[in-house]
Amino acid sequence: MSSLKLYIVVIGLAFLSSCGGMYTIRDVNFAQSYNPQNKSNAIETSIWHTSDSTSVLNLRFEQSNLSVEAVNGFEISYDIYDLKEETKVQSSDIDQTNIYINDSNLLKNNTISYPPIALHKLYNKEYLLKLTLNDLDRRNIADCYVPIHKLNAFSSQNYQLKDDVGNTLFKNYIQNGEAFKIVCNNINIKLLYVKYYKPRNTIAPPLYTIVAPKAPKFVADSSFTLKINNFESNYITLNNEGIYHFQADTTNTDGLTIYQFYDGFPIVKTPIEMIYPLRYLSTKKEYEEITQSVDYKTAVDKFWLEIAGNPDRAISLIKKYYTAVKDANRFFTSYVEGWRTDRGMIYTIYGPPTTVYRSSKTETWIYGESGILLSLKFIFDKIENPLTENDYVLKRDPDMKATWFDAVSNWRR
Repeated sequence: MSSLKLYIVVIGLAFLSSCGGMYTIRDVNFAQSYNPQNKSNAIETSIWHTSDSTSVLNLRFEQSNLSVEAVNGFEISYDIYDLKEETKVQSSDIDQTNIYINDSNLLKNNTISYPPIALHKLYNKEYLLKLTLNDLDRRNIADCYVPIHKLNAFSSQNYQLKDDVGNTLFKNYIQNGEAFKIVCNNINIKLLYVKYYKPRNTIAPPLYTIVAPKAPKFVADSSFTLKINNFESNYITLNNEGIYHFQADTTNTDGLTIYQFYDGFPIVKTPIEMIYPLRYLSTKKEYEEITQSVDYKTAVDKFWLEIAGNPDRAISLIKKYYTAVKDANRFFTSYVEGWRTDRGMIYTIYGPPTTVYRSSKTETWIYGESGILLSLKFIFDKIENPLTENDYVLKRDPDMKATWFDAVSNWRR
């Protein structure tokens, strides 16, 4: 039963106003969230607020991706944290915090579904759900963290994406020509207003260059409307690369954002896609020569062979570098591909951080042991961005220039 796939609908969430929880998230290390080898990243999650009083957590995973066989079933438990207060919500404020999946027939058939489990109401706050997956022998398999945005009735988690056979989509990007539909939570929504923005080809500035943190200004390149009938749209496709922002109310900026990048995203595999991330490793002259080449594949191969010294090492470096780019796309995509963002830049060059601390407004990354003088620390401030909750800007420091060039040199040696 190595390929068990689970589709679990779990939550209907809570009146978690100031609950005075006893546990803080301030000292929790969230680094596993950005480690592609961690089993938590084999679990796909999606939050949908079905109403102002109920939310649903959709959860999916395959046993083979977790490298475990829970032949007797699973236990799922969860805790909820108030992001602003940085405290754990008391268990007395949650109706149910444990779910058991032990139906042998369902396990045998490889697909499991459960109805929503009612908790209380969430009002105008942001939360973080910690989900723990154990087997029924109480052995921990994975922990993962799921953001819950419930600031108003128009934010992205008030919508659900469905694929062409009606299954929940666990992503906010669509491939060219991929059919999907949008499900709303309000019967009064009859129309969604869609703003289209052409792709942005910006690349994160060097970490030692001082840049004033601010969200980019967005002016739509075009717009259209999408009819909603009985809570859902018809199936549609997005055939132009770029950003699509769906809104039920245009008097505010909140809504659902869907991206249509190049075919195969988040993987980087064509020569033209492989060129742009080289900007972090190349000199200005090298980059200009590559981008102006008439044969992109030859230019990319030449770059890697020259810095690697031999074909075998070049192949190894290529695999390692573009795997990092792919993972940056998975974790940090906002209004541009993840590798183009500040966190994506640091992640691509330095790798997964050792320690990650979070608050409602910042992320702090540490490479090495926390509190050690030689450790590297990067602080990212969350930016208010109408198109995404995943936009963070690095606090740059001119004194970091030496460590940047050391890190780049490690790739080029």
